Amino acid sequence: MHILFYDIAAPYLYTTRTLTQQGMGGTEATIVRIANGLKKYGRVSVAQRLRPKAQNVIDEDVDYVSLCTAHQFSPDIVVLLQSYRHLTELRNHFPKSRLFYWTHNFPSKNLHQTRHLLNNLGYEIIAVSNFHQRKIQMRLMGKWYQQLFSKLKMNIPIHILYNPIDDHLHPSQTVWRPNQLLFMSSTYKGLNQAVQKFYQVSRYFPDLELLITNEQSFKIAKEFTSKIAWLGRLKRDSLMQKVRESFCIFYPQTIRAETFGLVYAEANAVGTPVLAHNFGAAAEVLSDQNQLINGHRIQEIIEKLSAWQNKRPNILPQERFRLSRIIEDWRGLLGL
Repeated sequence: MHILFYDIAAPYLYTTRTLTQQGMGGTEATIVRIANGLKKYGRVSVAQRLRPKAQNVIDEDVDYVSLCTAHQFSPDIVVLLQSYRHLTELRNHFPKSRLFYWTHNFPSKNLHQTRHLLNNLGYEIIAVSNFHQRKIQMRLMGKWYQQLFSKLKMNIPIHILYNPIDDHLHPSQTVWRPNQLLFMSSTYKGLNQAVQKFYQVSRYFPDLELLITNEQSFKIAKEFTSKIAWLGRLKRDSLMQKVRESFCIFYPQTIRAETFGLVYAEANAVGTPVLAHNFGAAAEVLSDQNQLINGHRIQEIIEKLSAWQNKRPNILPQERFRLSRIIEDWRGLLGL
């Protein structure tokens, strides 16, 4: 069995070792974990848009190759990442392969325009949560007036495979810091808004500090410099140590809903609560609904932090997100 992950979207090169050597985005980290979990059941290759042929490598028994190299393969299974614009191209390259479209982001509002391709080319879709599956179904159907002119019946399988968290992530004896909040998502996921809300909250809790760790640079206004620290990109172990040390993950942004949200699952896995707006997959992934707030109401954020300072919630990990469990789900889907 040969499985090919076809990554047309990643903004940087990565291999298995990248996961431990530097910070990675959630999608790329998930690809690495799944590829490594499946390698014992067959050959696994990851084709990357930015990888030149001269830099093809084998890292821990997983092939990381260029797209042109991958086009010479005859894989049993091809998993296209993110970009639905390459549906026909992949079927032409791999006419006999079982094809999956694995999307981690919100589906395009124009996805209904491609459903005939998905259907006719024999694609199956992989969603990362129940919430995500419902969104994909809605976008495939289109608006009611678009459905009136469509003669194609919906016959495209949409499977749910959660993004995995590492098996070794568990609560520890780490002493958490009562005044340390952490934001560890990408800048575009509401960082500016989170900073503004932190500034409002800090008027009531002057001893709080906010740590920011992500891949992008971020300029902080002068009034925040004594209370906000930008840590940049952290290696995996260092990041999780910051999560363990933090009073909570500060994530009350209302701008970008998560289709899964590794920030939720990984923080809860080590016992750290997440203060999160109730939208997207938050309610589905967080292990305790007490972590949800209405991020539009600053008073609700203040009241939640006050309640947690009196009694920080006891957060337990969800075993259904463990890598070993998710690999079994992948095996069931792929027939391994």
